[in-house]
Amino acid sequence: LVSLPAFWACTPAEESAPFPPRWERLGSRKVNFRLDRDEIPVTAREGVFSGLKLKVTGSPINLHRVIVHYRNGQKQTLNVRMNIPRGGETRVLDLKGNKRVIQKVVFYYDTKNLAAGRGTIHLWGKR
Repeated sequence: LVSLPAFWACTPAEESAPFPPRWERLGSRKVNFRLDRDEIPVTAREGVFSGLKLKVTGSPINLHRVIVHYRNGQKQTLNVRMNIPRGGETRVLDLKGNKRVIQKVVFYYDTKNLAAGRGTIHLWGKR
């Protein structure tokens, strides 16, 4: 009987999912001080994704909705309706269907705190 090193040990959850999801930063945008719309282009070379997450640095934002445009021409609207504080993030936004190639992500938001400066929204994709 051969004993394996401790770092090779797996928990039951790890046995069923040997490779945890990998998150990749897809882009960022500085946001304005009003109701606005911005988009982050995503190229096909970035690959396929099963979920998204938005993180905020700088000023907080009030995120209304996110529209994901897929390479095949389809769109998916995600009604988020969430105040995201500085340093906060959205829940995981699951993409319908199997893993999808994203062309761009459009987000609608507003900001209220002019004194805190401009915020930046960062888009992350889940492999």
